[in-house]
Amino acid sequence: MPYFTTEATRVRPLALGNSMLINCSAQRDYESAFHRFKPDKHLRWLQHIGTATVNLELSDRTVEAEATPLQASIAELFEASARWTVTDLCDKLCMSDQAQIRNALAFWAGLGVFKEDVVRGDWRLLENAEEGEAGAPSGLASSVCSWR
Repeated sequence: MPYFTTEATRVRPLALGNSMLINCSAQRDYESAFHRFKPDKHLRWLQHIGTATVNLELSDRTVEAEATPLQASIAELFEASARWTVTDLCDKLCMSDQAQIRNALAFWAGLGVFKEDVVRGDWRLLENAEEGEAGAPSGLASSVCSWR
């Protein structure tokens, strides 16, 4: 992957390998370098454009879906922790719009992957399709993303 280069700055690619997650500091560095290169232009990140085929391998099933980059990023974050608040997801994904995060979570909830815990104020991974309230396993077994 090529580097974006200006006279004084070299910025590495924003995403590494198969990961859907974007490095926030790399994104800010890229914006800064781009602005120095083209001072009359500004970048606007369109994280909702595009699709990825996502296969989530859970304990009792595999869920395959065509997802936006944001939806795929959220699914990837659930590999690290089985519970997330909307605020924590916004921070991790460098986003301020909680409505977009809630819509992405609702997409996965519709597929039976996540469930909102209204009492705790967070979302949890449903490792098993008909799982009880206690003893939720942590993390996805694995996830695979491919861009189209």
